[in-house]
Amino acid sequence: MQSLRDLKELLHLFPPRDAQRDTYSIFGSKFVYTVIEDERPEGNILSTDGIHRMARLHKFVMGLETIQGDSVSSNCLKNRDDEACTMHPMAFALEDESPEFAIQFLLRYPSLKFGDFAIDNALVFGGVKVEPKSIDRDGNSPIRSSKAVRLTYILETGESTER
Repeated sequence: MQSLRDLKELLHLFPPRDAQRDTYSIFGSKFVYTVIEDERPEGNILSTDGIHRMARLHKFVMGLETIQGDSVSSNCLKNRDDEACTMHPMAFALEDESPEFAIQFLLRYPSLKFGDFAIDNALVFGGVKVEPKSIDRDGNSPIRSSKAVRLTYILETGESTER
């Protein structure tokens, strides 16, 4: 029953908008995600305190290890030419010494655009309130507050990932 309540809460925070996009299937890869929420009625996980909580959670997840020494960071999906994990820019911002400043550049909803490159933030930010007077020509707006954030970690397929 608890898992059904959790699913209902996730669907409330992150309502599916597009069945194709919101299936959480990432090219057949394995993945793990965490959700961090500000539980106050009008909470904002994007407060300085909330961002520092997210940074601690991200660091914890990246450091998780099995008895054999396998970890999320050693089993994450790597870029072809790089040893860096494939992650949403939010995760990279959380690794910054001052994540509360780095994250400010990513706070657009439902997507963030860099030239011809678009990042889907609708799967990352939940319970979002935007600045309605600042909607750009693509329909994106600055995020005023977000009740929750979902961080996704894409993993390589293989035996060590299974462990």
